[in-house]
Amino acid sequence: MQNAYFAPNHFLKNKSIPTAIRLKALQSVLILIGTYVGELFGMSEQRNSPIQKVSDQALRLIAGVGIKTALNRLRAEFVINTIKSKKSCLRERDYIKWPTSRLQDIGKIRTGSYWTCEKLGKLKFIQNIYVNMCPLCHCNVPENIEHILLDCSRWAVIRKDTIGQFIPRLYKLANLINNEPLKEARMELVGKLLGGESKLSLS
Repeated sequence: MQNAYFAPNHFLKNKSIPTAIRLKALQSVLILIGTYVGELFGMSEQRNSPIQKVSDQALRLIAGVGIKTALNRLRAEFVINTIKSKKSCLRERDYIKWPTSRLQDIGKIRTGSYWTCEKLGKLKFIQNIYVNMCPLCHCNVPENIEHILLDCSRWAVIRKDTIGQFIPRLYKLANLINNEPLKEARMELVGKLLGGESKLSLS
C-alpha cells in the first residue's frame, strides 16, 4: 500500500482537483488495496496499524493539514472509516455470505495462528504424546501444516481432488529419504500452496 500511496501523491495534494474526487481516489484505490482479503487477516492491530498510517497520511494530504490535526475529527469530517472497521465489515460479510467456507482457516494458516495438534501439545493444552504423533492418521510424525497438506492419510481424498496435482511424489518422500535440499523445496511448496512464499515449518 505504501507504493500505491506514493504513486498518486501529487494527485492527492493537488488542490486544483476537487476534494470529492481526491477522496474518492482514497476510498476506491488506496483503502481498497489496503483492505484486500481483509476478511482473512481480520482486525489485528499489528497488521492494520501500518495500513492505517498510510491511509491517514493520504487523508492529511487531501485536507492540506499537518500532523497536529486530530485524525478522529478529520475522519469524521470526510466520512472515512478506519481500516480496522472496514476489515471488521469484510469479516462479518464473509461469515454471512459463506458460513460453511474454510477461508478463515486458510487465513489462520497463512498467519501462523492455526491450532495444530503439535502446537496444542507444546502448549500443554492436550496430551504431550501429540507433539510427535498425528491423531488422525496415527503416524509418529507431528501434525503440522506440512503434514496436513502433503502427507496425512486422513485428507488423502480431499488432497487428491484439490491440490494433489501440485504435489510431486518426490516431495512426499522427502522425510523418508532424509534429503535436506528436498526438504527445503518441500517447505517452499507448502508456501506456494498457501499462496505465499513461506519456507519455514508452520506448526
